[in-house]
Amino acid sequence: MNLLEGLFLGVLQGITEWLPVSSSGQSMLFLINVLHISPEEAFSISATLHLGSLFAVLYYFRRRLSEIFRGDRELLRFLVIATVASGAVGLPAYLLLKGLFTSASGEAVTMFIGVMLIITGMVLKNTGKTARREVGAKEAALAGGAQGFSVLPGISRSGTTIAALLLQGVEQETALYLSFLLAIPAIAGLVAIESGQRMVNAPVALGVASSFLVSLVTMHYFIGLAKRIDFSNFCIAVGSLAFFIPLLIMAAETLL
Repeated sequence: MNLLEGLFLGVLQGITEWLPVSSSGQSMLFLINVLHISPEEAFSISATLHLGSLFAVLYYFRRRLSEIFRGDRELLRFLVIATVASGAVGLPAYLLLKGLFTSASGEAVTMFIGVMLIITGMVLKNTGKTARREVGAKEAALAGGAQGFSVLPGISRSGTTIAALLLQGVEQETALYLSFLLAIPAIAGLVAIESGQRMVNAPVALGVASSFLVSLVTMHYFIGLAKRIDFSNFCIAVGSLAFFIPLLIMAAETLL
């Protein structure tokens, strides 16, 4: 892998980590089908690239994280419950099912989530249901459990957590904010499992750096998008991304 390929993979990671598509799935498609790297090595590189996204979310929310640890017990409780639920689902899924899941199966799950979000948006348009900002133990457990499945390549972390919160009636900006914060323990766990022993070469280091910069831009833009459109339209927009982008990815894969 050369520097240009590392740069491209970092940009790809920085964009797809925060959208309702699988960042690891898209990176692995490129690594396996274009660069002809083994699936095991491809997954390790993909996990390492997540470091850039981890550094980005830590930097982007640095002040909020400081407030959380200084006394925001409600949000800290949400993150703890969600992280425990994530680990309870994600670790067994990783150990038992990693070898059985293909990228296509993960894409199918993401597309299903997209359909559910589109339906939710249409229902909200017709019912005028209002969203809420409050989240409790139930919302935390469901969001964390949904995130646990995203340890498998092809299943979107942000897509599952955003969907779990939106489908429980959580306001879209809050859902995005919580999804981004939940990325911290999820990515840290993934990196610890998959890339702790990996030697980082120059292309991968460039990929991590570009992932960091692009992640900052993508998070900022996506949060701004949530502020400008209403709840039902947001569900439809996110669901459409989750449904149609995997179709395009799978179509591209067949041509490689």
